Parts: sequence; structure tokens; C-alpha cells
Amino acid sequence: MNIRDEKLNLNVRPTLNLFIKKQFGMAISSLFLDLAEKGHVNYINTYTEAGLVGTVVSGRLWKGQLAKSGYKLTVIDEITGLDNKSLKILNEITEHGRATRILQTFTSGDFEEVIEGGKYKVSSGMLELNIHTSFAFVTASDSVFKNPYVKTLMSRCFCLNLTLSKDEALQLKVTGRKIDVENIKSEIADEITLPADVNMRLLGYMEKLSFVEDELGGYYMRAHDDMVRISAVYAYLDDRNVINEEDVRKAIELYPLHQIGFKQISMSENEIKIYMLCNGKTVREIAEITGLSERQVRYYINLLLNAGLIARVGDRYFRKDFS
Repeated sequence: MNIRDEKLNLNVRPTLNLFIKKQFGMAISSLFLDLAEKGHVNYINTYTEAGLVGTVVSGRLWKGQLAKSGYKLTVIDEITGLDNKSLKILNEITEHGRATRILQTFTSGDFEEVIEGGKYKVSSGMLELNIHTSFAFVTASDSVFKNPYVKTLMSRCFCLNLTLSKDEALQLKVTGRKIDVENIKSEIADEITLPADVNMRLLGYMEKLSFVEDELGGYYMRAHDDMVRISAVYAYLDDRNVINEEDVRKAIELYPLHQIGFKQISMSENEIKIYMLCNGKTVREIAEITGLSERQVRYYINLLLNAGLIARVGDRYFRKDFS
């Protein structure tokens, strides 16, 4: 699928990537493994350059694990296992949709091979893999953030810094962690268009709701692309190939959360749910929507108040306007 920016007459890459910093024991790995068994996820655990992309030996192509990622979510679970060469590969593929590596052995001729959602190309001693996939990078380590390649990778992702409260941990032991995949659409859209006037409306929303530092203009370039991608998903789910203002309004609801992730502010899943509902609602209204008790809602609201992310007006709560 292509997303066409009508005003600039260029394509926005359609793949939305996630970077999840989590605590141990959150059952996120189990969730992804379950999705892999159902065929929706390529769960990768081989982190060498050749293991990811592939290689050519005696004129024969040996495919890497990324070759199985076409039209799927690729999960890299615990990126501490990646060396810098592999991180460079992933930075390239998240930016351009392709990964290249220099072959260490002689190849007698150039050739191509089509795979699901992409293709391999061997030419002039280089192996190139083009693949249509989105990524979810997961880590429970704090040390990875010191690596500049990881920081670059994060700049291409919708980031979440997840914690786990006692209430959530005990609830997970009762319900487990599941995603409903029964009604996932599998049709491939050729192109979705972003009209110029709708894009201007999106930029207006972003101007009003932005609270990342003004001098970090690069973030806003990436964030706009992500908001366009999310808007395109809403259009696709409604069987349309043109993004409208309603799609943009739905997407922009996630923009504050996108900025919180970029600033590496940690939040539990219940905090995120309540934060997203702080648009003038009372404790009772939030409790009714989330299924949490009013005591639990007050606990999470106090966390959000202490973090300076929401404000109270009377008995109602609002996400803070940082602009």
C-alpha cells in the first residue's frame, strides 16, 4: 500500500513501527508468540546480519528470517541481542523498506527472487532484501538507550514506556493478555490519498496539541508521518482510499500518547487508558468506561496529576494543554 501526499506529490511509507520498553513479567512476549502461531507475526530470534537478511553460498540464496515478514508484523523481542551491524540493517529497513549487505563470497551472476511481500536482488556482490513489514521492537533493558543506533531506531517508531501496577499484574493472572484477531482485514490496498486540505487540518491539530520542545523539529516530521499512517488505517478499515477529516480526528487522539512515548515517560496500561479518557470526564464516568473501580481510577489519576500530565477543573479531568 502507498499513502500519497496530494500536496507534496510524494509517498509516505505506510509502515507504522512500535518501540516498547517494558518491565519483566508483562506477558507481552507470550502475546506476540501467540500471534506468531496464528500467522500474524514473524517472531525473530536470530540476530546476526546473515540471519536477518540472508546470504548467498555457491550461487544459492539462503533466506534470512526477515524473508518471512511480508505483510506481517515483525517482532524483535529483546533488542539487547542485536549487534551494531544488525541494528544498522534494521535502521535501513525501517527508513527505506529494504536491507542491504555486502556478500563475503563470490557470486557468478546477478539474479532476483520474488518472495511474499517483497523480493531479493543479488547484484555486484551485494544482497538486497525489499520487504513490506512493520516492526515492534521490545526491551526490558535500560542500557540499550545508550546506543546511538537504538536511539535512531526509536526515532522511527511510536514509542511506549510501559510499567505494570499491582492491580494490573493480578488482573493479568485472571484474564491473560489477548488480542482479537478474528476480524482482521487481510486485503491489500493499492493506494490511499491524503488530500491537501485534510493534511492542513492535521497540521493544525498538531500545532495546537504539541508539547515536545519546539527545537526538536525532526520529531515533528516523524510524528506527522505517523499520524498520516494512523489516519490511513482508519480510511482502510472503512473501505475508502481517501483520508477524510474524521480519520484525522481519530488519529490525533493518539498524538499526546505519541509525544509521551518520545519523551520516555513511563505509564502503565491503565494509566494510558485513563489519560486518553481525560477529556472532561469525571472519576465515575471513567470508571464506567474502563470497568475499573472508582478507587482504582483515583489512584491512576493521582499518578497522572503528580506527573503533570492532566489537570482538574471541578470534578472533571483534562489532558494538559502544553502549548
